[in-house]
Amino acid sequence: MPWKQDGRWMARVKDAAGVNRKLPLPEARTKEDAKRHEAELGLKAWRQREGLEPPPADRNFTVGALLEWWLETYVKSGPSRGASAAGCACISLEPISCACLWPR
Repeated sequence: MPWKQDGRWMARVKDAAGVNRKLPLPEARTKEDAKRHEAELGLKAWRQREGLEPPPADRNFTVGALLEWWLETYVKSGPSRGASAAGCACISLEPISCACLWPR
């Protein structure tokens, strides 16, 4: 649900890496505009997460953030399985930027 902050509309949207972000909606003039823009941004990010659209141009998120999203989304079946997968991978992959993995 969008809200007004300091005279401009804001929204909280889960980005392509699965991280909730607080974003300004500068093109929104009314609450209905803000709701529509929030829905469009959410749909675009969902399509990027699902591989239906190319990833965002600013690839500032890390492999660790992407891995965390993957673990939360796909490895929910059991605490021991998720914990062991996270422990093995996060230690070595956390600081790597995703920007170096995608072609420019």
